[in-house]
Amino acid sequence: MNRRRELARLSRTIPMLRSMGARVSFRSDGGARVTLRVREDHLQSTGIAHGSVAAFAGETSAWVTAQAACERPVLTSSYHLSLLKELRVREKIRAEASVVKLGRRLVVVECRVYGERGALAAAGTFTHLVMDGG
Repeated sequence: MNRRRELARLSRTIPMLRSMGARVSFRSDGGARVTLRVREDHLQSTGIAHGSVAAFAGETSAWVTAQAACERPVLTSSYHLSLLKELRVREKIRAEASVVKLGRRLVVVECRVYGERGALAAAGTFTHLVMDGG
């Protein structure tokens, strides 16, 4: 089984992804895509999605992308995400990530989160630590 198929299968078993209603898939270039629909329980007091919804989609797509590129497990060590547009209830969002730099100890990934009709809602850079083999 190839690495991407294995990660897509594994992602269906992760409780956090299931609880958020997220789905993981891969683009032909190997980058991960995370999709989810904004729900009522994702909203903050102003009636728009909490920023953590975009952050969750972005971080998940970045982590899966980094993990697919590495032979060893990776951990997200830092990220910067700019929120650019509000997300609303029932809006379907997608986060897409691509590896910028694959090193022996660090993997740097860029991610963009899109709202419906392709509007850019968030963009950021994520750094992942490649874990030791033993």
